[in-house]
Amino acid sequence: MNEARQKADADARTIGVEVVDVRLRRVELPDEVLAQVYQRMESERKRVANELRSLGGAESEKIRADADRQREVILADAYKAGAEDQGRRRRQGLGDLRRARTDRTRSSIRSIAAWRRTRRRSRTRATSWCSIRAPISSST
Repeated sequence: MNEARQKADADARTIGVEVVDVRLRRVELPDEVLAQVYQRMESERKRVANELRSLGGAESEKIRADADRQREVILADAYKAGAEDQGRRRRQGLGDLRRARTDRTRSSIRSIAAWRRTRRRSRTRATSWCSIRAPISSST
């Protein structure tokens, strides 16, 4: 722009005009120059696109690696919690089994003891009833 202003100013001074500023709105370039400019623009755009793709690929790999690590941590925590829960349930279940077995044993012992007591009573009562028992009278 500065070079164009100087040339225009030198030509305009011959007629008494000073050129202060020059702005170009449109430039017509020869076809071979246009083709080179387009090729340069295209190669620059491709370079930027490839750079952005590589950065995006690296970022996606980082995100995937972080997600895999988080997945492993979450799974490990879940397995640990499940194992603890299963162990607690197993201990509780064994306690329940022991209590049930103890209850069954106690009830069995009670029933056997009660059977023995009734058996003894019935034997003694039977003998004592037989000896003490009064005949049933039908005339009352």
